[in-house]
Amino acid sequence: MKSIISLISLLILILIFTGCGQEPTPTLYENFNSGNNPPPVVTSIEPADSAYMGVDVITINGNYFAPGLLNDSNLVSFNGVKGEIIEATATQLKVRVPMLNTDLMALKDSVVGIKVWSRGSSLFSDSLVYKIKAPVKLYATIDPNVKTINRGITVDQSENLFVSVFNDNVMMITPNGSITDYGIKGGESFWNNLKMGPGNSLHACTEIFWVVFTYDAPSTNPNPLYILPKESAVVKDFDFDKDLNIWSGSRNGIIYGINTSNSSYNEFNLFNRVESVRYFNNNLYVAAQVDSNFSIYKIPVNSISSLGTPEKFFDVTSTFGDKQLIPKSLTLDRDENIYLAIDAPNTSMIRINSSGNYEPFYNEVMNYRVTNIAWGNNNYLYATVLLENDVTTTSDDESKIVKIDMKDKRSAPYYGRGDL
Repeated sequence: MKSIISLISLLILILIFTGCGQEPTPTLYENFNSGNNPPPVVTSIEPADSAYMGVDVITINGNYFAPGLLNDSNLVSFNGVKGEIIEATATQLKVRVPMLNTDLMALKDSVVGIKVWSRGSSLFSDSLVYKIKAPVKLYATIDPNVKTINRGITVDQSENLFVSVFNDNVMMITPNGSITDYGIKGGESFWNNLKMGPGNSLHACTEIFWVVFTYDAPSTNPNPLYILPKESAVVKDFDFDKDLNIWSGSRNGIIYGINTSNSSYNEFNLFNRVESVRYFNNNLYVAAQVDSNFSIYKIPVNSISSLGTPEKFFDVTSTFGDKQLIPKSLTLDRDENIYLAIDAPNTSMIRINSSGNYEPFYNEVMNYRVTNIAWGNNNYLYATVLLENDVTTTSDDESKIVKIDMKDKRSAPYYGRGDL
């Protein structure tokens, strides 16, 4: 008798669990099981092939969506992660793609299932397979066994990346990921900035010297190339113009125009301090300090011996209300948008358009401090990032190099490396 009772009990349990397994799939959140309307139907997604996490807004077309944005009228799941709904009608949803992983060092492209729930239904739509791309990816770790601080970076025409490692040599990272010593460390602790010059020669500067150096060949020591007056010219950054002359900015605020054909120079005492310099369209773009405020200035270049009046293009200090905030590195795209690394814990990069208006750049993704940026040859921007978010850099800090997909944007020319 006990055996018969046990068998009957087992059959009842099987029926119960089998019945539960055949029920329609509920929503992710029980409190949304709120009605008997038909489940949403997704007919298409735009763009059709893929989108960038944390950056792009996609359009979901279909039927039985709930119009409006109030009271969680709709929910869009990306493998269980909610997307931010920007607009909603009965037949269309605009949704910001969420971050599938908040760790910048672990971001990668993923294939997900996208499902929609709308108020009035107890069921999700069918799942559509969709590719979500990471706009920023870890590009290189110089030595996985040793913490390193990466400083100046640049890229040559073959997309080899060069990076100055604190208290170490200049390293070259090839597109296939191999890392080799390129330039032997001299008396400097590191190079603030690197640029490619004519003939694929690597040029370098550091703020403890009043010289622009060059590496004549791989595995050599740096050679002093252009020597400036010691007392005022420690070189913080530099760039080549279309005539292959060099414009350097000093920690003491002086801009130098260096005539590379005869090594003569012209001095322009314009600022209190210069952090970053870029040349484009017959203008110098300079991150500089006047009194206690850092701003981006646009300066017309008339000739190697003549500059126009600096125009304050964007006031960094007043915008962010922080006099301790120092812009670290700037570059431009061909549409004259400025990309500025500002080394702030919560806003590491901004984009400033040609009208002087700014927006946080990839803010959901770039959640580490950015200290230096440089374009490659196509749609990629490279950046050195500090893994610690405290504002004081110490010997225990660690930095990595990341690769940023700029989508349809391309670099303003680096004339030294031969860009047109």
